[in-house]
Amino acid sequence: MKIERTTLNGWLLDVYEHLEDGVVVCLLEENGYRYLLQQRFPITFYVSGPFSELRKLWKFLREDKIQLKLTREQRQDLFSGMVEVLGITVPNPAQFKEVFYRARRLFPNLTWYDADIPTAMRYAAAFDVFPMAKVQIELGENGWIQEVKTLDTPWELEPVLPPIRILKLGPNTDPFHTPPEIIWAQTGRKVLRLPLHPLHNLLIQL
Repeated sequence: MKIERTTLNGWLLDVYEHLEDGVVVCLLEENGYRYLLQQRFPITFYVSGPFSELRKLWKFLREDKIQLKLTREQRQDLFSGMVEVLGITVPNPAQFKEVFYRARRLFPNLTWYDADIPTAMRYAAAFDVFPMAKVQIELGENGWIQEVKTLDTPWELEPVLPPIRILKLGPNTDPFHTPPEIIWAQTGRKVLRLPLHPLHNLLIQL
């Protein structure tokens, strides 16, 4: 059964690339529920240089296995004013670095723009959000995010705090005297004793 369009209100905890498509938005709702929601978020970067080189790059990218969107645009350079650029839009943020590094390796003499901005920062600029922002999210029938609206401001002096839980960690001995073998993890009244080794198992349990 398809999910009806739904509105969620809560705090934005994190944004990161999904391995297959779009970004993952971590939301802590007002009632304490936590959600990992997906949203399509194509990434665009730009490149300028001699027309002949840009033409070669355009032909190279057209043959790429990733379906890229290529556009010819004019953009404002901080030092040079308006410049002709090739806009390259990558549909999946997780594929951005692969596309960029491959293109830059083959065309090192071109000038690249907006290629070093972290995905979370791009998202913050696109939707005017910030860490722990109170947001309203509209979900489509497929459960993916369709719209994000910020409900507060980073300049709020007394913001409403999210109902977060605190996880406390500590060793079973003083590390300055004896190497610890166990760490304790406490959240609320629940306390767990976890073996420190092997570290792989410890990280999985945490």
